[in-house]
Amino acid sequence: MVNKSSSIISSIILNSTALGVSAYLSWSLYQTYNAQVFTCVGAPKAITDLYKYFLALQVTLQLELFVLLTAAGLWTSQLFNSYITHISKHTPIYEALVSGMGRRVMRMNGRERSWEEKDKEEKKEEEISRRVP
Repeated sequence: MVNKSSSIISSIILNSTALGVSAYLSWSLYQTYNAQVFTCVGAPKAITDLYKYFLALQVTLQLELFVLLTAAGLWTSQLFNSYITHISKHTPIYEALVSGMGRRVMRMNGRERSWEEKDKEEKKEEEISRRVP
């Protein structure tokens, strides 16, 4: 039987090692990006600075969404799979809200796919109409 604290310690060590490796790789990629891309393109410094701020904002928003969804998933997991289920008065309401949000996400995903398919069909029709004299 594995001791719980030893598994936690090993998990912390592995996660911190992965974080260190990804930080090093990200930094080296950032340095390479700065050295090569904009020197070849020749964009003005003001534009490159603005673009860096834009990228930083985009990364921050993506990380925020990831943390928000992870926290919501952990919260629902604890709510539905622990003793909190028995002492919470509003568990059915939470279940309805979570399942409703899941359905909406699935519907949005389906809509996006159908829009992508419509765009592909329109592009094919345009190509066919261009070929026909």
